[in-house]
Amino acid sequence: MILSSFFLFLYLQFIREYTGKVDELVKYKIEAQKEVKAKEQEEKDVIAQQVIILHPGGVKVHGVTAGTFTFINSISLN
Repeated sequence: MILSSFFLFLYLQFIREYTGKVDELVKYKIEAQKEVKAKEQEEKDVIAQQVIILHPGGVKVHGVTAGTFTFINSISLN
């Protein structure tokens, strides 16, 4: 009986340590994903502020041009 209690205690201690380590890894992964998303959003905001494309006909399109595509943030008519 004492031997089985000892192994049960060791098993529970192992599970506690293991789940603690897994929880830390998950926390770090979530924080890293938040940092990446924040950085991407910051880059998009900076690009959107810097790039203003003037199209013929008095229509101002504020956005980002990548190749042949224009990602439009706002349009104003003159």
